[in-house]
Amino acid sequence: MNERITVESQNIGDLEYISPGMAEAYVSAFAGPPWYEVSRCIEQECPQVFSANNIGNGCESCGQLLVTPAYEPSELE
Repeated sequence: MNERITVESQNIGDLEYISPGMAEAYVSAFAGPPWYEVSRCIEQECPQVFSANNIGNGCESCGQLLVTPAYEPSELE
């Protein structure tokens, strides 16, 4: 059954069951084109916040070792 629901402040709690899947979809979508936000550089002086490089690689802008994912699903739920 496909049911269209309008999300409002009164019914937002009814959608909690889908938030983990939505968070994973967000992470996957932003890891690809055109954003390529796979990891995040934590070097304060780096002009680039998000990186297309995987965790464990160096930031393409400053060379800092990337240890932080661009988005944590738990933060998006």
